Amino acid sequence: MVAANGKTSVHTAEHGDGYGAVAGGIVCTILIALLALRRFFDDSAMAGGAFHPGSAGEVDQRVLTNTIEQLVLAIVLWPFVALTLGALVVLYMGVGFAIARLVYWAGYHLAPPLRTFGFGATFFPTVLGFLWAVMKWAV
Repeated sequence: MVAANGKTSVHTAEHGDGYGAVAGGIVCTILIALLALRRFFDDSAMAGGAFHPGSAGEVDQRVLTNTIEQLVLAIVLWPFVALTLGALVVLYMGVGFAIARLVYWAGYHLAPPLRTFGFGATFFPTVLGFLWAVMKWAV
């Protein structure tokens, strides 16, 4: 992209260089901070032990683990989606990813079966976006 000063800019969203995944990174940062705070108030966890089964800390740890798994999938697939469908699609997917992860976290805390909506809202846009990109690329 050419900027107003005539110089070429290489760090633009049009290039699809990973800006969509930033939202997922922010969610991971929040979860890591939350886990650190929970460890601070849990003697066994502070000493390096695991959180008690069924505790809020254990739920947050599970959410973080699943979020990282989902983020790895996104980081692997979204660049192709951005190159094929445009970076704006991935930016919207990134915002949706963050919202869906927060819904997943809240659902998991309220009742574990409620987390399925947040999981699906994270997983399926990534897979469907990738399949859409493959179809567009193949045609």
